[in-house]
Order: sequence, then C-alpha cells, then structure tokens
Amino acid sequence: MSKTALKKAIKELDPEQLRELILDIYEAKCDSRYYLDFFVNPDINTRLEAAKAAIGKELRRGSRGVSKARISVVKKAIASITCLQPGPEECVEIMKYGVVSLCLTAHVFSFKEGLVKSTAKLLNDTLVYADRNQLLGSCLTTIERTINELPSPFYRRSTLKQALKAQLQTTLDSLATL
Repeated sequence: MSKTALKKAIKELDPEQLRELILDIYEAKCDSRYYLDFFVNPDINTRLEAAKAAIGKELRRGSRGVSKARISVVKKAIASITCLQPGPEECVEIMKYGVVSLCLTAHVFSFKEGLVKSTAKLLNDTLVYADRNQLLGSCLTTIERTINELPSPFYRRSTLKQALKAQLQTTLDSLATL
C-alpha cells in the first residue's frame, strides 16, 4: 500500500475509528508499540542509555581473545534510536558511541575480518550522517582520537586500526569533494 492510499483511507475514518486503528497497531506490531510509547513519553535520554547498554552487552561477547560481537545487534540498537527521529544530535551520539565502543573493544579482543569491515562501514555511515547534519566537527575529533589510540600496527589487532584509518581518509576525501 502506498502512503497516498493510506492517507486517503485514514481521512475517511472518524475519530473513534482512528483511535481503534492506533490501538490495533499498538497491539499488533512491536516496532509500532516502541514508537508510540516514545510518542507518549518522549524521554530520549532513557532510550539512549538503554541502547548504549545493549551495545555494551553485545561487545562484551568474546571467546579466547576473539570478539563474538554481532554487528547486526549493534546496528539494531542504533536503529532503535534513529527510528524515533529524535534529532540529529542524538542519532550522531548513538552512532558515534557504537564506533567508539567497537574501537575500545579492540583493546581486549581481536576482530574477525567481517567485523572489521562492518566497523569500517559503520564509521563511514556515522561520518556521512554527521556531515549531512552539520555535526561532523563534534564527532570527528573523538573518533580520530579513538582510532589513533588503537593498538599499534605491530600488534596482532592492527587490522582494525588500518581499516578504520583507511576508511576515515576515504570518507573524509569523498565528503570534501561533495
């Protein structure tokens, strides 16, 4: 169904039918419930802390020095904030938190190739979003510092540092040309 068709159908509803529809949506879909709960109680700080806790919990997963973190869980926690459309500052904050937390996790665990690539993609997405919303300066210094503090190239976890430095340079170059 298109958005236009939905608007036409909603326009034909009386206020009582509209209330019923909203309650049915609330009961039927978990994502809708999450959004409507936020609509009723728009406390973004509580949601941010919950998302950060979910990211932290996921990044503590590891075995024998290798991270078992799933980037899909990290992205889901980030999406739990961005889907609420709270404002670009909060979205950049949670995206930056995800990148920085992944970098800090690399001090403890080594990353498999897939997680390294996914972290680099998340870095790119964060910088592009921040630039689009004129918040690049505020997050760039933190991200650059965190990447530079990663273990040196002679250490076994150097692939993440190399990949993130390359991605950072590529992204900044592409943003400069736009």
